[in-house]
Amino acid sequence: MGQGRILNGGGRLFGALVCAVLGLISLAWIIHDLDKADEANHLWWTWAGLPFRATGGIFGSSLLDLVLLLVYAVVGITALRSPAAGGALGTVAVVTVAVRLPSLWNLNSDWLQGIPGDLKTRANLSAWAQVVLGGLLLAVVAAARRPADLAPPGHL
Repeated sequence: MGQGRILNGGGRLFGALVCAVLGLISLAWIIHDLDKADEANHLWWTWAGLPFRATGGIFGSSLLDLVLLLVYAVVGITALRSPAAGGALGTVAVVTVAVRLPSLWNLNSDWLQGIPGDLKTRANLSAWAQVVLGGLLLAVVAAARRPADLAPPGHL
């Protein structure tokens, strides 16, 4: 059996802040799309896979944004409360990079030329921010780990 590792307090706080920022980005896209939708169920049906376009443009979020928002909230709260949250923060970082990195190529593809320029720019900036934050979170989680037995007595 290997020795357990925990995340120091600074790493946990940074992880919770990154989760909050990542969650706010996803929430901003969901709110943007709810504003564009005539009815909220139009957005839901689009997330479910029905081809529906907003009257004012296209939707920029997906069901993945809602799922990630919930995951960021749970992991961020867990990171504040548990020194063993390093694995959860690392997993969130890897998943964020894995699902947002393809957007950097897709948003610049020829088949997406019909998307309005401002929406495309905001999506590109969001994807870049999420990839950078995910990579930074992964680096901090790797650097802020320490052996569990070095924790001060009575300190969690």
